[in-house]
Amino acid sequence: VANPGETLTLALRMANRGSAGSGAFTVPAALDGPAQASGTATFAAIAAGLEGEAQTPLTVTIADDADEGAPVTLRL
Repeated sequence: VANPGETLTLALRMANRGSAGSGAFTVPAALDGPAQASGTATFAAIAAGLEGEAQTPLTVTIADDADEGAPVTLRL
């Protein structure tokens, strides 16, 4: 649980459930709630049926004036 004013670093994983490999890609983040995201998760190509971890993490900062327990939703 993050508290108001805290900054989190999120390492994302993606799974390629398709039958073909992907190329490299980026994932911008948008947040709903009292927080702000910075950065874009960057992924190398992911082969079919495998998973990959972002080469760059996302950073999320909870607003200083956020209510304790307020939900934050990460949309990719």
